[in-house]
Amino acid sequence: MNKELKTKWVTALRSGEYIQEHKGFKGEDRNGNITHCCLAVLCDIQNTGDWFEGIDPHLSSKQQRSLIYYNDENDFDAVATWIEGNIAVGDKEIQA
Repeated sequence: MNKELKTKWVTALRSGEYIQEHKGFKGEDRNGNITHCCLAVLCDIQNTGDWFEGIDPHLSSKQQRSLIYYNDENDFDAVATWIEGNIAVGDKEIQA
């Protein structure tokens, strides 16, 4: 993942502009507000709602699965901290 995108993503997750979705990609809360999982935020900041265009070029399948689980169990600040420590700047992680 490139450094600029990673920084933009982490900043967006901590911004308070997004309501977190758990157990789904994107949804709606009881008040009609749109909710996002951390991966939907990544698509949103790139102006693409498409999973393949917005996520696949930047994250390995393993990273995607880890983020889905981590998003469902933690708040966006914790997810952002996980991204900072586990998503490398540079090429997409090579799967073994």
